[in-house]
This record gives sequence, C-alpha cells and structure tokens, in this order.
Amino acid sequence: MTFIKKYIIIDMKVVKKGMRLNHKRIILSTIITIMFFLLILGLYLNFRGDELKFKDQYSLYNITPYSNGKTIKVDIPTKNNVKYVKNSDFINLISKETGIFYFGYPSCPWCRNVVETVVEVGVENNLPIYYIDIEKLDDESLKNTISYLNKYLRKTPTDELRLYVPDVYFVKKGTIINHHIGSIESQKNPYNKLKGKEKEKLKEIYLDFVEEMRKK
Repeated sequence: MTFIKKYIIIDMKVVKKGMRLNHKRIILSTIITIMFFLLILGLYLNFRGDELKFKDQYSLYNITPYSNGKTIKVDIPTKNNVKYVKNSDFINLISKETGIFYFGYPSCPWCRNVVETVVEVGVENNLPIYYIDIEKLDDESLKNTISYLNKYLRKTPTDELRLYVPDVYFVKKGTIINHHIGSIESQKNPYNKLKGKEKEKLKEIYLDFVEEMRKK
C-alpha cells in the first residue's frame, strides 16, 4: 500500500514536470512564431513602406482644402514603385541608377496634377520612381541638387537657378535622357485638375521619354 502511494506520488510529480515542460515548449513556440511574424512584417513594411507612405501623404490632401477652399483629389495606388530619396543620396542615385526621378511635394497643386500619371508610367514600364520631396531638402542638399541639375533648370527674373516643381527626370544608368517641368502648356489653372485628353497628352510626353530611354 505504501509502495502504491509512493508510486502515485512519484507519478504525479512526473506528470506535473511533464506539464511544465510542455507549457514551456508552448510558450517558446509562441514566442518564436511571434518573432517570425514580426520579422516578416518588418521585411514587408521595409519593402512596401515607401509606397504606403507616399500614398498616405498624397491622399491626406484629398480632404485638405487650399486657401481658396478647393481640393485636388488624387488616387495613388498602393503599388506605386515609389522610393524616397534621402538628402545625401540623390546625386549618388541619379548618377548611376535607371528610373524616374520625381521632384515635388504633397500639397503642391501642380504636382497633384501630374503625380497620378508619373506613377502610372512608372508602374506600367516597371521603372522605380525616386521621389525627392523638396520640402524636406536641407539647404546644403538643395544647393548640391541645383548645382548638379543646373543645365536643366529654369532661371528666375533675377537670373537665379530655381528648382521648379513638378520636375520629372527620366534616367538610364546615370544618364539623364530627358525631363519635363510642370504640367502641359494648355493647363493654366492647377485647381482644374488634368483629365481626359489633357491627361493623355501628359502621359504621351512621359512615354516618349521612356521610349528614348529604351533606345539608348
């Protein structure tokens, strides 16, 4: 009888120990699963982070009116090929990469007229869109950018070089093939958004530059 009691006590201890080990395994497995999920999520956001950020920043001004009470709504797809360019990276990238380099900023009325077409052309032709938000450029980076692009820029009435936006560059292996400042000549008021044939005309301009890239 005493032997049976001791056996039962010992057996219960073994069961409890086994339960504790199993519980630890479950906790460890759960932690590993969560860490793996966070790793995958981090990689996804790192890959798609710029695209989502770009969409969010431009979409924000869909509901933000200008001083005249008007809004310019844009529809930016989640898959938009946009990569943000840091201040110090621009010259290094444009001097060797292939893609579209887009200068602008989210609240710029003229930029909001061309951005959908820039994205459309980039996605359709599998070209990365390197985005330079000029409102984020520090003084030194702006100075270096103007110096690098000097022969493509317009001058102010006082003969100073100025980086007007939107300015869209088409680049192949570090060579600037062509670029386009602003919208189209027939558009006089940015608050009347490009559409229909006018929008198609802008796309044709960009596509001509893409074709030039292919021939180089």
